[in-house]
Amino acid sequence: MLSRSQYLITSTLGGIALVLTVANAVIGGGVRDQQRDVTQRALFIQQAAQLEPLLQGIARGVAELATRANDADLKRLLESQGITVTAAPKAKEAQP
Repeated sequence: MLSRSQYLITSTLGGIALVLTVANAVIGGGVRDQQRDVTQRALFIQQAAQLEPLLQGIARGVAELATRANDADLKRLLESQGITVTAAPKAKEAQP
């Protein structure tokens, strides 16, 4: 049979173990949530990187159209999105 001091010590250690187990479960759940968020963000970045060439082509096409048509509204729209539109100098045609 346990003495009173042994009983108190084992009961206290059991209580501490129970509290630590609950804390570990709570912290582990938080870590899983953070891992899920990081995975979702990494997937978004990967998908955005795959779309970048397509988006650059679209922006280049719209900028060329704005320059050819001399469309000031379209140029302002592009500039509002951080895309600078400058007209390339026209190449002179070679004379035979």
